Amino acid sequence: MSSVPVPRRWIKRYATATACQAAAVHHRWLTELGAPVPRLHAIAADHLEFEYIPGRQTRPNDLPHVAGILGQLHHNAYATDLSRARLDRPHTTKTGITIPDFPGPRRAALTKLFSDGHAPQSLFAVEQAIEVLESAIDTPACLYKDSNPRNFLISPARTDSRCVLVDFDVLTLAPPGYDLAKLVVTLTMTHGALSATTVNEALANYNAALTSWPSVLVPVSWTALMAWAEIHHLLTSPYFGRGGYHYRWSDHSPR
Repeated sequence: MSSVPVPRRWIKRYATATACQAAAVHHRWLTELGAPVPRLHAIAADHLEFEYIPGRQTRPNDLPHVAGILGQLHHNAYATDLSRARLDRPHTTKTGITIPDFPGPRRAALTKLFSDGHAPQSLFAVEQAIEVLESAIDTPACLYKDSNPRNFLISPARTDSRCVLVDFDVLTLAPPGYDLAKLVVTLTMTHGALSATTVNEALANYNAALTSWPSVLVPVSWTALMAWAEIHHLLTSPYFGRGGYHYRWSDHSPR
């Protein structure tokens, strides 16, 4: 009599129970929004057990496809709940999940980078960077999920979407285009310069999903995307040389 094989699982461990529970809550909300995420099988005090999905990290040629996934997620989040949110204050969803605000933590991080003399070469001085943050406060609220190449798994095993969102540690409010800009910057820091054609195609796919019916959201412009990319260039600079980040955005951006 043959035994039934036990499905493989992927275990993500956390330093604290609070962080573990937060990730589980984030995963549940993204699931409710229709995001392509792995099934969560078990929640323990210090780890989560997900279904195992074979695949690889996102590469530059995957950017247009992943951008469409992000645009659809942001569209769904706004249509379902975030139309009631303001970017300058935490938002509690209809299901009771509190999502942190957008400008507060980033304003503090940018101020510290510049005051400590650790800000890299940038198009922005500290006042300009903070002004960009503040200018978005009255725009529609979407979300930020730390979009870097390691957090999108490209898997042929999935029939619903070959892109699977993984890592649910971080979730905050953000304006449209902000999460896409993070992916553009981190792909560049990982692989070097992206072609302007690829980035333009990604932006077009993102906007098509973001503004699909029914939606009152407007397309993100190239100028806005590059402004958010510059903010991510500053905020991601402390990780240069780690996590596969070998290229500087300032040397390889498509601007």
